[in-house]
Amino acid sequence: SADDGDAGVRITCGTGGAYLVATHRLPDAIEVPAPRSRMRHRTEPQRFSLRTRYPDKLTSSWLAPGILRLGLRNPGFWALLGGLHTALLVALVFALDYGRHFGGGLVSIQTLRASFPCLVLAAVYLYAAVLFAKIDRHSPRRTARIVGLAHGLAQLALGTAWAVGVFDLHHDRPTWLPDSVLAVLAVAATFVVVGFASTLLTGMYLLLASQLDVNLNEVFAGQSIEDYKGFLRLHVGRDGDLTIYPIRLAKVCHAWRAAPGDAAEDPWLRPVSDPLRAELIEEPIRVRRQEM
Repeated sequence: SADDGDAGVRITCGTGGAYLVATHRLPDAIEVPAPRSRMRHRTEPQRFSLRTRYPDKLTSSWLAPGILRLGLRNPGFWALLGGLHTALLVALVFALDYGRHFGGGLVSIQTLRASFPCLVLAAVYLYAAVLFAKIDRHSPRRTARIVGLAHGLAQLALGTAWAVGVFDLHHDRPTWLPDSVLAVLAVAATFVVVGFASTLLTGMYLLLASQLDVNLNEVFAGQSIEDYKGFLRLHVGRDGDLTIYPIRLAKVCHAWRAAPGDAAEDPWLRPVSDPLRAELIEEPIRVRRQEM
């Protein structure tokens, strides 16, 4: 609502989309138009203070750590990171094995060629991590680059530590364990175990980076939270006044039944279990005709 005594109210209602958006990092006040507005005929900025948010700040903060279940909520992302770490494993083990047998402790053209796939994958990891941190143009750019680079380095450290462990196991393995079996086990474990550990690392990064307003949207987009829906009900009276009813649904329905035999004014689809419980987010907002 406006701070200058005007009855002006600005409403952002995005609670009807595919997933919930965080509210716990909303600023307590904003200026409209924004100081960096690109409007050709820019009007005098007006300050607005935050009056209500849904879900409330405590609930939004409590939901954020759910991003640690990213791998379970998004198996495709788990598979993507598992594939990347598998490729890094193969490249690193090959480079380590080549350096052990032919490197002789010296840097040569051959050792650089053997290490080239590792360098390419490292560059991809770092570039993708920084690019992901900068995906929201409203994020602080410098902070995004720093935390994105830290995330990329953490992913590389995870993959490198695993590859070194597999390499040591390859040379110190029991005599009864063939190379082919060890290779299959290493690839499978990398794809599944390290892939999941990588999603957990990404979730930890998102949770921490969001406190710096970096990748805040992705913290909730990655969870695909379907509850906490809401919408605006608008009523124009006979006098021309507009009444806005902000309505919320804390729990959505996942199973419906057809009810074509009900009254004509009733919906044809009804929840199978508990009925939907609609409540007001705040008191109705009334806008008089002369104010519009």
